[in-house]
Order: sequence, then C-alpha cells, then structure tokens
Amino acid sequence: QIVRLSQHIKDGFQRKQSTLAVFVDFKSAFDRVWRKLLLRKLLHKKVYGNLFKWISDFLPQRFLNIKYGNSQSGYGQTRQGLPQGSVLSPVLFNIMVNDLLSHIKNA
Repeated sequence: QIVRLSQHIKDGFQRKQSTLAVFVDFKSAFDRVWRKLLLRKLLHKKVYGNLFKWISDFLPQRFLNIKYGNSQSGYGQTRQGLPQGSVLSPVLFNIMVNDLLSHIKNA
C-alpha cells in the first residue's frame, strides 16, 4: 500500500495534479465497529444462511468488566465493537472498512 501511495503521489506531481493523502488512526477501531452496519455490509457481500446467522449471534453476546487498581465493575453487555483477540475480528473489520477508499475517491 505504501509503494502504491508513493507512486500515486509521484505521478500526481509529474502531471501537476493536486494530490491529497488521508491518514487514519485506527486506535480502538475494533471497539468502535457499528455491528448493525457490519451485518448490512455482510448481506451486501452475499453472506447468507448459517454463516450470517452464526456471525449475527456471535457479535451481541459480548460482555465486559473493568478493573482499575483494586476495584472491579460488574459485568455489562457491549453494544458495539468486535471482540478483542478473536481471529474473526480482523476479517470483519476489513469488511467494515473495505469500501472506504471508494468513498474517498468519489468525494
């Protein structure tokens, strides 16, 4: 990706075109995924049947509890985000952000 970006910038300068680069910090990105939109994107990508049902059942069954020093909260159910440490989370996150580039190109 970096090589493609560098080449795109060089080509733009040679053609005397304006070049814009956007850098996104994905810190806490898994925690901020909007699950309903992710499920819509899965349907749009033709993920149906048992796989879709499994993913849609897997996502909302997430609980958390917070520890700070000697204090600990009770357990609460999460409303958004992907599970940290799950092998499926990076794949789902990639599906979530896959169309960002097309939105930027069309802006």
